[in-house]
Amino acid sequence: VSPKNEEISRNEMYNASAMGLTTFWINAFFPMLQTLNAPSVVSDSPDSIQRRARGRQLQVSSSGGTFDQRQEMLEVQELLEITVSLIVGMAKLTDDEMKEGSQSGNTSKLNLRYTLVEQMCAVDIARPLAVREGLLKVLVDWMKSKDREKTRTAATSLRDLTSTLDKYMAGWIHSQIVNEGALGEIVELTISEAVGHDVRLAVAQILSSLCVAPHTRAAVVEAQCINYLIPLLYDHYDPSSQQVAYAAGTALLQLAAGAMSRASVYTVETTDASNEAASPDKRDKVINDIVQGGAIGPLVQMASAGTRGKLRAMSIEALRVISEDTNPTRLTRLQMCEESAAEALGKVLKDDVDSIQLHFNNSNILPQNASDHLDVMNE
Repeated sequence: VSPKNEEISRNEMYNASAMGLTTFWINAFFPMLQTLNAPSVVSDSPDSIQRRARGRQLQVSSSGGTFDQRQEMLEVQELLEITVSLIVGMAKLTDDEMKEGSQSGNTSKLNLRYTLVEQMCAVDIARPLAVREGLLKVLVDWMKSKDREKTRTAATSLRDLTSTLDKYMAGWIHSQIVNEGALGEIVELTISEAVGHDVRLAVAQILSSLCVAPHTRAAVVEAQCINYLIPLLYDHYDPSSQQVAYAAGTALLQLAAGAMSRASVYTVETTDASNEAASPDKRDKVINDIVQGGAIGPLVQMASAGTRGKLRAMSIEALRVISEDTNPTRLTRLQMCEESAAEALGKVLKDDVDSIQLHFNNSNILPQNASDHLDVMNE
């Protein structure tokens, strides 16, 4: 009952709670986390923060008083857990429950819900808590709904969840995403005409993150994601979509490197044991799908780009890894030559040699014999 003795419905309380929670998160709690430098002092798990808090001492504030940093950190963790639980609880409500009692066509509460979920998943320390509260199932359901706003929110939120900084937590979250059956819905978004550039980019980045660890990499292969990743490489033609091509290329590179017994993984540390996790037949199928699926062509085109950058660097490393395939029935190296890979890589070497020579010539420090060697290479 309101102060005016008016009955307040359940859905009016939902509406007020959504507004209050959004205001609190944006204007108070997130700035508090930044002020406390939370990413470095607040761990992803309650047990860890309690261990760190016990090691903290009372500190003197600038005003001359004292504050108990241990207690403050524990209070922040408790407040974070409560807030995340409330946001996930709101996300679990059906659209009818959210709209009940609203004016016809009013979608403000739905929009607040999407905003809160996205912002929560953008905070690294909140991600494992959100997964623990059951957010992944909600996001999978949103992707299945085919609703444009739900799909966009689910894709961007999953992208943030897979990019958590803590490696242990990242492995756990990645496993949970696979266990929830999200991969099938994720890859479907790559061929959907109803999604925009932001969703395609998020999907490519999700798959790139899932290709880091051997166990989730195997799940990506089983879901036939390679067939969906290769078409994304052609986004490199559009400067505004090159991030999509880079994420897709990085995913394919990690898949190829994981399948090659002698290949090193780009940006990811691995061991021979991880390469042996999959059978030789499965590893061979990965390379076959990448080569026969047409990945070499766009990778060569990216390597031929005149502009230096991470896109060209990624494509060069991918071509190097793929070139280690010596299967006599696949003739990968011959196919690379037919796609002008040798010419593209030779141009890269020449460009780098020219830039080095120009740098030393301008500096007047290049020894004569070194200059002679560079001249021979240019010839």
